[in-house]
This record gives sequence, C-alpha cells and structure tokens, in this order.
Amino acid sequence: MSTFLQQVKKLWPIAILLLSSILLLIPFFLNHAMIIGSDAIFHFNRLYDTAMQIKHGNFQYFISMYGFQSSGRIVNALYGPFMAYIQGLIVLISPSWFGYQVISNGILYFFLACPCIFF
Repeated sequence: MSTFLQQVKKLWPIAILLLSSILLLIPFFLNHAMIIGSDAIFHFNRLYDTAMQIKHGNFQYFISMYGFQSSGRIVNALYGPFMAYIQGLIVLISPSWFGYQVISNGILYFFLACPCIFF
C-alpha cells in the first residue's frame, strides 16, 4: 500500500497541471469562440502552409506554396520553422480551427505551469 501512496504523491503535480489547464480552457467551451488578434489571419496562413506541406510531403523551407494565396512569400524562415511545423502537425490532427486553438492553448497552459510546480 505504501508504494501506491508514493506513486500518488509523484503524480499530484501533473494532476494539478491538467486541472488548471482545463480550468483555463473552460471559457473557450462556454463561449464556443476563438480568440482572434490583429495578426491571426497571417499566422493561420503560415500554419496552414506548414500543415499542407506535411500532408503532401512537399517541404519548402523558404517559400509558402499553400498559404498566402500560393504567392511564394518567405515567412516561416523568419518566424521559426521548427515551431511552425509542430503547430502545423497540430492543425492536421485538429477537426477545425477552433479545435486547433483549444488543443494548442491546452498544451501551452500545461507546459507554462510546469516550472511553477517542478522547480
């Protein structure tokens, strides 16, 4: 029985992180609305482009072939392609842009609270 209690003691910080993340996501579900800023369309184009690159296997590091009306703009090279491809993968598994925002914000809330619990 003592090993069970030791395992529970190890997992309580993760449970607190999950509960706090869910608590912060409640307004999304109550309003069923996205948070849209002034540059949201720009970033949605950027992430859509990386999602389509992953989907089609046509990786273009410098130019945008799917977003920005296929204009060939150089965007992801300036804004960090590694995080863009991670976010593009989340866009691919999300059912909608609302789902994408809930998933990405949930991941963000969870990992932002980690240093507060573990350190």
